[in-house]
Amino acid sequence: MQTLFESMEEKAPPGGAPVPETARRVLVLVPYPVDRAYTYAVPDGMDVSPGDYVTVPLGKREVPGVVWGTSDEDVPPKKLKMIVDRFDLPPMQAAHRDFLSWVAQYTMSAPGAVLKMCLSAPAGLEPPKATTGYVLNDWVRDVLAHSPHLNPPPSRRGEEGQRAMDQARELRKDMTDAETRLWFCLSKDQLGHKFRRQHPIPPYVADFACIEKNLIIEVDGGQHNDSAHDEKRTAFLNSLGWRVLRFWNNEVLENIDGVLQTIITKLAEHSPPPSARGEDQGGGRAKLLRNLNPQRRKILEALSDGHPRRASEITDMAGCTPGVIKTMVGQGLLRTVNLFSSAPCRNPDIDRVGPDLSPDQRATADHLIAQVKSGEHHTSLLDGVTGAGKTEVYFEAIAEAVRSGKQGLILLPEIALSNAFLDRFKKRFGCIPALWHSHLTPAQRRTTWRGVADGTTKVVVGARSALFLPYQDLGIIVVDEEHDPAYKQEDGVIYHARDMAVVRGHRGKIPVVLVSATPSLETILNAWNGKYDHLVLPVRHGGAEMPHIDLIDMRADKPARQHFIAPTLHNEIQSTLDRGEQVLLFLNRRGYAPLTLCRTCGHRFECPRCTAWLVEHKKTSRLHCHHCGFATPIPKECPSCHDTDSLAACGPGVERIKEEVAALWPDARTVILASDIVDTNDKLKAVLDDIRERRIDIVIGTQIIAKGHHFPHLTLVGVIDADLGLGGGDLRAAERTFQLLHQVAGRAGREELKGHVFLQTFMPENKVMRAMAADDRDEFLAVEAEERERALMPPYSRLAGIIVSGRDEKQVMETARALGACAPQGPDVLTLGPAEAPFYRLRGNFRRRLLVRAAKTINLQRAIETWVASVKIPSTVRVQVDIDPQSFL
Repeated sequence: MQTLFESMEEKAPPGGAPVPETARRVLVLVPYPVDRAYTYAVPDGMDVSPGDYVTVPLGKREVPGVVWGTSDEDVPPKKLKMIVDRFDLPPMQAAHRDFLSWVAQYTMSAPGAVLKMCLSAPAGLEPPKATTGYVLNDWVRDVLAHSPHLNPPPSRRGEEGQRAMDQARELRKDMTDAETRLWFCLSKDQLGHKFRRQHPIPPYVADFACIEKNLIIEVDGGQHNDSAHDEKRTAFLNSLGWRVLRFWNNEVLENIDGVLQTIITKLAEHSPPPSARGEDQGGGRAKLLRNLNPQRRKILEALSDGHPRRASEITDMAGCTPGVIKTMVGQGLLRTVNLFSSAPCRNPDIDRVGPDLSPDQRATADHLIAQVKSGEHHTSLLDGVTGAGKTEVYFEAIAEAVRSGKQGLILLPEIALSNAFLDRFKKRFGCIPALWHSHLTPAQRRTTWRGVADGTTKVVVGARSALFLPYQDLGIIVVDEEHDPAYKQEDGVIYHARDMAVVRGHRGKIPVVLVSATPSLETILNAWNGKYDHLVLPVRHGGAEMPHIDLIDMRADKPARQHFIAPTLHNEIQSTLDRGEQVLLFLNRRGYAPLTLCRTCGHRFECPRCTAWLVEHKKTSRLHCHHCGFATPIPKECPSCHDTDSLAACGPGVERIKEEVAALWPDARTVILASDIVDTNDKLKAVLDDIRERRIDIVIGTQIIAKGHHFPHLTLVGVIDADLGLGGGDLRAAERTFQLLHQVAGRAGREELKGHVFLQTFMPENKVMRAMAADDRDEFLAVEAEERERALMPPYSRLAGIIVSGRDEKQVMETARALGACAPQGPDVLTLGPAEAPFYRLRGNFRRRLLVRAAKTINLQRAIETWVASVKIPSTVRVQVDIDPQSFL
């Protein structure tokens, strides 16, 4: 840190000019891991206020920052530096700056590191740069406006154009000697301009064409003795703005230098732009438009509304390549204009008619709308069964916030940011929301960030990091699937987005809506205790019934050897397929098998960088580590005993289940839905569309299929291993397993067809399985709360995890022991450890953990800060503090 900021002590600001004694001073926080804001001087004539985005010198660089307030630090003028510039953006709101400071204090993180999450797209500070757009040329619009006959029946469109293209292909295969000789001199931009040979201009084919210079070169032989035909052809080409040069074959063959000089002279002449070309002589332009091929006509139709569009938009709408667009520019059909990226979701149609709401939905929506109108903070739990229509309800609150001139934020686990959700949003508001997640391009992040910061973007749908964007006037925060563990950020600044959203709403007087069919224990207790409003949707929308859930005791109903589908589930799958309905088989384990071992010596394949087994993937024929990304080809022999044909795959992954399904139902159309198989939005959308359109019979999926999807004909859900996740001693193992199973079960029977769910388990007596079979969520949560209270575990106490990690195992052990020796202990504080983390080695780092449990009245952060500061930590060892840990691995 000292190296990074040592030049802050230089005696003169950039440019060498001393800072006047009377210069105004402000505090500026920069998005780097600094523990405080630094004092800078404000240049004369620069108007700077708290919240302004500025550029300041930091070391030898100039970096962005935010004015955090006025400074009363007594820094000598010779050590001060000047603010370099102020960005033209509205200032960051005081409530948001206050929130960022609170997050830094609560998570025990550097304020600058928290600010970095807010300034995660620094390019958005600059005004948008122009990009190229395309519109119809003026003459094209005029001809189309006055020639309605240019829209013949589709079967007649483009016939001449297609004939010209076919003729051009044939002519390229059979060029004359003169054409070949001239092409040898024109090709590859030898004259400084690109030429095309046998270029179709319906109904004709030009021998050579330079689109850039509107120049056509014709090489005539004996077949061109018809001067009347040539004059008609030339007149037609001239009417389109082309200049025509004609040469005889013998000129090209005997005087190529003279021919080339004539062409060079013509190329050097000024070529009028397409918009300046002459009148439509002989109807040539109209004929050109009439004979465009269907693809180019689609481009004209796409631009017929007069709105300029980028090439990417046109290619999506017309199904063409960018090259076609450039060719049409050269032909004078289109012209280019400058476009500036506009903020997404600027004008959602809040008055667009949405779906009919049930009385329960309407009452709940009205309650949320009243909270938005109040301008005060409220936290509500929107608690509805799967398929109850919770999304449509909170959409009404989003609409009210936008109607009030404010912005709306919907947080979703990234796995639930599906095209299905975006389609529902577009159906309700007429546009897609502004998106914020890890797969955005830099340009998308820049445009969205700036739209949020200046207030023009009205609705953002994003993953947990979207909470930290600098909203100009936030009016509502929705946390959908609030129970999902993906809201916990485990690296860098460690925080839980659900809890931080409640704090953001409290400090900014913003209503917060937590949405779930399976609320977290912390949330449901706050609702039961009256701290949160509890809004309940008890039945599915449209009269659909909840699925019936049965347990399959795998101790009695055993599958065949090396199979994983129990006979009962097998029979149900067969019956479902016979009815023409769809099946979902759920297993939250990617790959083919979670463990590969040698039958001869017992060797197990382990990641060399992590305390984890390597997972076999048939798709890649490799063994993968799901924690660090390490992969290696599947060996042909055991690396320990060198025996061949002795490696055995142990346990099932989704790929192995598909193998079993293919053997049992070879005619069934089957697909795997896992993050490593459908690894792009386009692939996911294609698969989901296939399922909805009943082109898939059996879906084999991981947790990617568990949330937010609606398949009307999917009536059977079979969970291959319902016990997965119950082991390991995790505090929340039972709660999370119940939530996941409940969400997966909710995919069955979402419309008029009755759903059925089967859970394969070796522990049918477990409280989770009993609660699932009885469909008694509240009883399960009450029992879970009672057990937590007896154990003095959250939410009845507070926890903090201390993770000591490093490459040097001995240093990590010694540091952990030193921390353990002086750890806080007392009536209201208990420190456990140090002990090896369950993942003792992760990405090459050795890891030890300590766990602090304290009463809720204890200032846990202050106690930990004092404790950790008392131990000298080696520079090669990292000590992380995780307040309110969700994972103990």
